[in-house]
Amino acid sequence: MLTGCSRLENVERHEAMRDSRGPQLDLLNQAIEQWPKRNEELALNIEWLERRPDKELVFGSCILSSQQYANYLKPLLNLSNLDLLNLLAREYEFYEVYGKDRWGEILLTSYYSPVIKGSKTFSNKFSQALYSMPEDLGMISLKDFVAKDILTPEEHSRSQLPALISYDKKGKVETIKAYHSRQEIDEGLVLKGRGLELAYVDPIDAFFLHIQGSGLIEFEDGSLSFLGYAAQNGHRYYSIGKSLFDIIPQEEMSKDKLVDYLKGLTPQKRDELLFENPSYVFFRKLEEGAGQTTFGPSVIDKRTIAIDHRVFPMGGIAFIDFKTPDLKNREELKSFSKDTLEREGRFVLAHDSGGAIKGPGRADLYWGKGEEASINAGVMRHRGKMWFLAPRNCNLK
Repeated sequence: MLTGCSRLENVERHEAMRDSRGPQLDLLNQAIEQWPKRNEELALNIEWLERRPDKELVFGSCILSSQQYANYLKPLLNLSNLDLLNLLAREYEFYEVYGKDRWGEILLTSYYSPVIKGSKTFSNKFSQALYSMPEDLGMISLKDFVAKDILTPEEHSRSQLPALISYDKKGKVETIKAYHSRQEIDEGLVLKGRGLELAYVDPIDAFFLHIQGSGLIEFEDGSLSFLGYAAQNGHRYYSIGKSLFDIIPQEEMSKDKLVDYLKGLTPQKRDELLFENPSYVFFRKLEEGAGQTTFGPSVIDKRTIAIDHRVFPMGGIAFIDFKTPDLKNREELKSFSKDTLEREGRFVLAHDSGGAIKGPGRADLYWGKGEEASINAGVMRHRGKMWFLAPRNCNLK
């Protein structure tokens, strides 16, 4: 699985994990003790697995249906910490992920639900529209192209691609093209006047809301609107921080420093930098007070992770070994050092996905909503380890 000194990024699902010794015992104990809502969150995961009982979940050489996996998770409910630890040791296996540069090792980042100021109408202060999904955004399947060797998996790693689809007067497809880029939408205003506007916010806030995928908009009259992810325009995500390493060193890069830099630019220079990331997200209004994940249930603070669902199983229980911050305010952020991070073990739920989370060496931990979540999520970018939990006596295929 290695080519020269470079590690493969596009691996098959059955190659994306292998059974291993699992996490250290002290971290496993810590994770069990710090999971006070274990039964509630496990039960929720089981419920959503059973909503799609025939879905195939792949844990390396272990392949299960969602219903089989749900059945294997049910014995973990309603146990004391000690009984849970003993059952895990007897009946379950920790599958180490393929990783980024080596087995088990991932790049772990964090996301959150921002609470940002906005308006229901355009103004100089709130000049950037947030849009709902346009009716001409469709999905085209590339599976047949790959199957017939017109495209190889390496040439196109996604099985589906968003596209701009237009129809003739008889309702037949007339053209299929790449969908509009960020610049075409925000500067070219190609979606203006189509009744898609959900809110107007500051352009910098809009950009980072696209990255997070969901958030609360607080309007001038005090009312709130929760927006969740609806779709993406199909363009590749590009981290604009990469363009600023000569200004903000990579080891010092954070959301706060990036925002401060953007605020110091002219609107023209700011937009030029933002447009380097052509990826664009569309939103939908949510009734609940938390974002809905790709898998289905709402996000859970410090429990939901976003993964690449092409290689890792949605609904899988995972374990991460990582270094965690505990910042309470921006004053503490001023003296923050990565040397102060505490090592932690945590069970997490693979419920979400994202445009920047690609390949077997990435995961994104949902921190929560609001200012404190923003501070901590902003400094989360370092290497960790990850395993997926599956039954030891698995129905192998």
